Formats: sequence, C-alpha cells, structure tokens
Amino acid sequence: MSDGQCPSSVQPPPRQERDALLMEYQCAQHSAHHYDNLGWQAINVFWVAMGILIYVGFQHLSSEKLEWHVTVLAILAISMAGFIWIASRLLRSLKLQAYKKCDCLASLLCTSAYRHVDYPEGAQSKLLGFVIIIVAVLWSLVLRSLWGSCWGILVSTFCILVWVLLWLYFEYCRSKG
Repeated sequence: MSDGQCPSSVQPPPRQERDALLMEYQCAQHSAHHYDNLGWQAINVFWVAMGILIYVGFQHLSSEKLEWHVTVLAILAISMAGFIWIASRLLRSLKLQAYKKCDCLASLLCTSAYRHVDYPEGAQSKLLGFVIIIVAVLWSLVLRSLWGSCWGILVSTFCILVWVLLWLYFEYCRSKG
C-alpha cells in the first residue's frame, strides 16, 4: 500500500463516494491541525504569563508588605500550571481523535500518506507534564520561603492537590467516552 494503491482484496470506492471521503478527510485533517495549533498557542501564552508572574513575584519576594500579593501570584501560577496541563491533554485527545479519523478515511481511500509515522507516543505531553510539575514545585518553594515551612507547604499542597484532582476527573470523563 505504500504506492497509494489498494490491495487486490479491496476495491477503491466509486468516484462520487471518493470525493465525499476526500472532503471528509480534509475536514478531519483541518480539525486536527486546528487543535494542534490551539494547544501550542495555549502553551505559549502560559509561558509568557508564567514569565511575567515569575518576574513580578521575585521582584517582591523580599518585601514583607507584599507577602499576600506574592502568595496570590504563587497560587495563580500553580493553578495556571494545572490548567494548562489539563487543557493540553484535552486538546491532545481531540487532535488524536481527528487523526484517527484521518487514518480510517485514508484506509478507505486506499492511501498511505502519514499512516506510518514513527514517533514516541505522548513524548511531548510527558515532557510538558514534567516541566509543569517542576514549575509548580518551584512556586511551592516560593510559598514555603515566604510563609515558613508549615503554611507554605499547606497552601502549595492544596493547590497541587486541586489540580491533580481536576486532572483525574478529566481523565475519568475522557475514559467514559
């Protein structure tokens, strides 16, 4: 099938059906690209916002008058990290659904373009998750240094727990269909 021809056991679809399948394939491909671009745009906005929060937070970290402001920034940063992780996983799921549709349509159209890509599944998502965990832990350390060991750890643990629970909830919803 590497030459785009159907195996002898499979008959190519009639011209009118083939045109309809091609149109559906183009729509699915466009949808997959849209979700992929949306995911990358969300991640880029996250990094810009995180950079601003880090700059503002560390500028005022030593000021005792602004402890609550830095605390709010830290909680916001930890919440943003959880949100972007969940949003990127949801967008990845939508993208993969569209690509699976493309793969199914490609087999009906007897084409083989992009059907055999060798890439570690979920590698980017795992890397993003690892980096986001590091960001959340660093902000937790900011809270710890700001409020002392007990209060800072309590607040940051609560924030991380909330977004882990949200992630588990979304994973549960995604597995239910």
